[in-house]
Amino acid sequence: MFQSVSTSKNLALDVRVRDAFPVFRDHPATIYFDSAATTQKPLSVIQAVNRYHCRAVNIGRGSYPWAVEVDEQVRAVRENVARFLHAHSATEVVFTSGATDSFNRICLSWGLANLHNGDEVLLCAADHKSCTLPWLNLKRLLLRLGITVKILFYGVDEAGSIDRYDLLSKITTRTRLVVMTHINNVYGHLNDIAAIRAMLPHPILLALDASQSIGHIDVNVQHLGVDFLAFSGHKMFASTGIGVLWVDQQWHSQLHPSMVGGGSGSSSIHPQTDDFDSATMPDLLEAGTQNIAGILSLGAATAFLQSIGMEAIHTALSALTTYLVTQLQTLDQLTFVPHKRFEKPENAYGLVSFRFEGLSSREVGSFLEQHHIFVRTGDHCMSIPGESEDSLRVSLHLYNTRDEIDRLLQVLQYLLG
Repeated sequence: MFQSVSTSKNLALDVRVRDAFPVFRDHPATIYFDSAATTQKPLSVIQAVNRYHCRAVNIGRGSYPWAVEVDEQVRAVRENVARFLHAHSATEVVFTSGATDSFNRICLSWGLANLHNGDEVLLCAADHKSCTLPWLNLKRLLLRLGITVKILFYGVDEAGSIDRYDLLSKITTRTRLVVMTHINNVYGHLNDIAAIRAMLPHPILLALDASQSIGHIDVNVQHLGVDFLAFSGHKMFASTGIGVLWVDQQWHSQLHPSMVGGGSGSSSIHPQTDDFDSATMPDLLEAGTQNIAGILSLGAATAFLQSIGMEAIHTALSALTTYLVTQLQTLDQLTFVPHKRFEKPENAYGLVSFRFEGLSSREVGSFLEQHHIFVRTGDHCMSIPGESEDSLRVSLHLYNTRDEIDRLLQVLQYLLG
């Protein structure tokens, strides 16, 4: 059974952070419990986007003051994101449209050129489709070129963490890459990626989805020991349509452009040889006009998180999640997903999934919506749903409060009679 934790510091943090989000001033009766899908936006992020659109320019083209200023702002965002991830260099940070785009770029820029006949890629059946479908699509593309790549799926244990025994049992001499999730988007379990990395033989590469851990805990790419890392900015207070692909600099020489065109994605064309010079990272993977407003929103969101501190954020979210679990445990008809997820008081990271006997998630979600409580229902984009199918997910962030959790419990108790 979970033990709840309460500190005045966390309560003060709730008030300070909540005031930064205009949505809760404009909709005071609404309780938003779907931050794993997308977060609400602080005023600083909204202002960053508005400032850009009030004086919009492109980057990497013009030499006039407005363009130079925004170009410098984008460069500063890239450098700060690199610091935020504890990266070696800002050249390791590629701006994408989100985690889905990031994984597709890994497949097309690295996988298409480096996977050979008989090579194997390991995926987790419990991960988000954005982690798995790009690799299955790559398998199809390679097959058209006469290259057969094998995809193997590993599972999770009864608590929702990566089943290390199952994973290790599928490792062979042909394993080239393993795809993992830092915090599962349904189970909410933090996987010990560094420990798993230590178990895997080199030179197996690791590609990590950090969409649910970014903005919740400190994400240190060097400590994790991964080679690729992807996340979506809109899950850490930035706007939609912006994400990051981090690529360890040691693999840059193995990358090929996944898209070319205007901008900085390619350099000079050689008509004599019908070829062109590929740019260096990160320009290599950033052809075309960037989502400049999105990049600036990511910069403001990163600064917002840094102003609070990732340790303070983790502490507050852990306490709030623990309180949520203790309250939900009072409901007899409730089953957590997976069913052994919260048998031990650990790994509380703002995300809790559950179901009720005899009620569909849609029925419960609709009832909560009538009381202005917004949660996620369904299979949550899991690759192979299994136990998560038709469940409810409550996902928290810094703007949520214990009072909101108490209200959720009141409404659920009323529903259950």
